[in-house]
Amino acid sequence: MLKDSLTADDQTYPRIYSKHTPDHLARADGMLGPEFEYHMFRHATGMQLSALEFQGLAERVFNLERALQVRNWGRSRQVDEMVIPYFEQQENVANPLVGERMALDRAQFGALLDAYYTLRGWDPASGWPTRARLEALGLRDVADALASAGLLPA
Repeated sequence: MLKDSLTADDQTYPRIYSKHTPDHLARADGMLGPEFEYHMFRHATGMQLSALEFQGLAERVFNLERALQVRNWGRSRQVDEMVIPYFEQQENVANPLVGERMALDRAQFGALLDAYYTLRGWDPASGWPTRARLEALGLRDVADALASAGLLPA
């Protein structure tokens, strides 16, 4: 989300992997690769945000984007699950990590999707952001608009 929201070179950032470090994590002047965008943003804008506040901005944008998808295009859990049949097909080649061809297990994926929605603060049944989550991110007006449209989980 941060990558899409900032004007950083898409071919260069985030610079996460490095073949020049023992743990293969990119570093520059003591910064870890995943933190590059945060430091560039702070220095470019002069805003003194903590790394946690910066991540919170990304969370806010991510939830706003989901709310727009729900409102404008009917995004839902059912839409998210449309990929399941494709991934239930066995891979064409053996997975190098397990030595066999793999396929998605629908029940495991369903449980994973429940957990993902819950961690995001979204309703597991609909895949929609909840009022509590939107309000926690300072998006009460978005929650009100979704509620008015009948698109906010009870």
